[in-house]
Amino acid sequence: MKTVQTKNVDQEAIEIVNRYLTLGEDIYEYLNVLKHQIIQKKESNDPNQNLEAEHDEELLAAVKKYWKEGQQL
Repeated sequence: MKTVQTKNVDQEAIEIVNRYLTLGEDIYEYLNVLKHQIIQKKESNDPNQNLEAEHDEELLAAVKKYWKEGQQL
């Protein structure tokens, strides 16, 4: 069963970044886990996994962008 995504990538990334900024934690461990998940999903022959990998790549880029912006505040 496919889940419906109600948030866009930017909204999701902003929530993730805000959570890490609020907790005062380093986001780089999360980014490394996400990168690893992307690699695993791309290596899969499952089309759904490949779609998830594309979403995760967009999320990764957005999180990096908003993290950099948040660090400049």
